[in-house]
Amino acid sequence: MKRNYLVYENMYIKAREAGWEGWGGNARLANAELVDRFFGLNEVPLKGRLLELGCGEGHHCRLFSKHGYEVTGIDISSTAISWACEKSVATGIHGKFQVADLTDISLEIPEKYNVVIDGMYKG
Repeated sequence: MKRNYLVYENMYIKAREAGWEGWGGNARLANAELVDRFFGLNEVPLKGRLLELGCGEGHHCRLFSKHGYEVTGIDISSTAISWACEKSVATGIHGKFQVADLTDISLEIPEKYNVVIDGMYKG
């Protein structure tokens, strides 16, 4: 049975309508704990190519880009990816964003990355 992951599309539409900066509310986006913890690890690459799975509106991609990473974000929600592209332009932080279903076994990611993260970090 295939799950309906497109439920996230509705969540992003509602977040935008509510005036939030991203899914989960504005307080969630003020948190850079994932990035802080990443750089607290031993032997992490200090720059390179980073892929964020489930990037949403690109919050973590933008934070890692500020640290010198070349970032790419993937999300199933077209609303989230549009939002990520808008924020990338608005902030002057470059990134590549694409709509894709990460549960689709035919999905191919043709590029190689130094770091792959899951944006659903909850501490």
